[in-house]
Amino acid sequence: MFGTLARLFYSLVSFLVATFFVILGILCLILPFSPAVQADLTTFISNNSIAIGLFGFAFLVIGVAAFCMLLSGLKQRWYYASGGSKSVAINEQIIRHYVETYWKQRYPLQEIPTRLVFGRNKIKVIADLPSVPTKERKATVQEIQQELQELFLKFLGYSKKLVVGATFRSKDFVKPNEET
Repeated sequence: MFGTLARLFYSLVSFLVATFFVILGILCLILPFSPAVQADLTTFISNNSIAIGLFGFAFLVIGVAAFCMLLSGLKQRWYYASGGSKSVAINEQIIRHYVETYWKQRYPLQEIPTRLVFGRNKIKVIADLPSVPTKERKATVQEIQQELQELFLKFLGYSKKLVVGATFRSKDFVKPNEET
């Protein structure tokens, strides 16, 4: 959820910055052609209207570039895995959703911070898992890797390599206002 909120905030800030530059660019482009507005502005602006027009053009270009970056960030990203005669295209958000759902089922009372790394024909799932006795850690990671591999194969048709890496918390923290 935090990642979604962060992306929403980033998109909002990018939109506001892009809007500012586009409006500023349009105003600066209009300024050289509006004698009424020029009369109200300082002598510097009246005497250097071409420079203002160039600034307006520059602001407009920056604003359009920011909008393009915003739109390119909003398009969906796909992970492509090919093997033999089969090729699979999977939306990265779907993979992320399956992993988050898996964590909620396996650890219903805890939030598991996870990072997904998409490489050539493999996916890496890196997670910060709750405390587990040292002797059980390797088996836990292998079990998670097997279960996620089966989940991806069953629902996504993904049969390529899946790598699971994990760190284990030394202690499980409880928020001050919660009781165990």
